Amino acid sequence: MMQESNDPGAVQELKNRKEIDKAVGTGGGSGDWGYINFRSGWADAEAGMVWLRKQVEATKMVTFLHDEALSLIFSSSIVTGVNLKSGSSVKADLIILATGAWTGKLIDLRGRAQATP
Repeated sequence: MMQESNDPGAVQELKNRKEIDKAVGTGGGSGDWGYINFRSGWADAEAGMVWLRKQVEATKMVTFLHDEALSLIFSSSIVTGVNLKSGSSVKADLIILATGAWTGKLIDLRGRAQATP
């Protein structure tokens, strides 16, 4: 059971349909019980990333590449680069890969995470 709070911005329990309608507007929800967090919000992640990329590109300190990472290049236990499907390799002080569900092709995730496409 949720605790009542005097803080109007805190998470609040909505005990019935009437409270739900009052909080989100008539027809704005379903069910007869719920909660609302007035401190939470929604953000357009794609627009945020487009904006961020423009800011980063403007620094002229970062290079964005579009290729498939085949393997990581290590020096001891530190990643120093990546071998790409195009046949080239990239080495840098910092390598950031957006591999998503394909991360398991590059590092052993067994027992840590399960990525699925």
